[in-house]
Amino acid sequence: MVLATSAYGGPSGRLNAAILPISTYVVTARSAKLDEAIHFAGCLGDTRRASDYYRIVGTGEGRRLLWGGRITTRRSVPPRLGERLAGDIRSVYPQLDDLAVEQAWAGMMGYAVHKMPLIGRIGDGLWAATAFGGHGLNTTAMAGRLIARAIADGDDSWRLFEPFSPDWGGGPFGRIATQLAYWRLQFLDRLEELRASSGGPAQR
Repeated sequence: MVLATSAYGGPSGRLNAAILPISTYVVTARSAKLDEAIHFAGCLGDTRRASDYYRIVGTGEGRRLLWGGRITTRRSVPPRLGERLAGDIRSVYPQLDDLAVEQAWAGMMGYAVHKMPLIGRIGDGLWAATAFGGHGLNTTAMAGRLIARAIADGDDSWRLFEPFSPDWGGGPFGRIATQLAYWRLQFLDRLEELRASSGGPAQR
């Protein structure tokens, strides 16, 4: 059995306790002014510590903006999520004054305290491929291949990940610490933006 449930839980208590569940948010929105505001056809991400990421998707009348950003450690969807994310979009692209939100949703990512994926055998016939928060889909495919070769062919390349064990994530204290760390990043971003707007030197 391969546990690949990220922050959504599974039958291994030790693995569940090692993963910090982090919620992030996405919205799709329409605007007749998308082409005026955004001229790049690929994915975009800003350089702030608490970054946003987005791209235009669809064609013709189906063109819309797909925008992701913000994180929290709460499991429920925040109230007025679409309005909040629309405000984030307008703070970057104020010309999108006709922005109309279609859908907004939350998804959970799983992080280990060492910020590395948890890949390998965690019991007799039990494997883990999880905690890929911050690493992207390419890493999940790599983990799948590693574990498939281990099960089918006895390949032991997965042992390269043994140093990154499923250490306890701190429970509610770990989630509180994570949320405080994110708020600190947002504060530093805002401070830097204020400094830049006043003509002072930017700092990282």
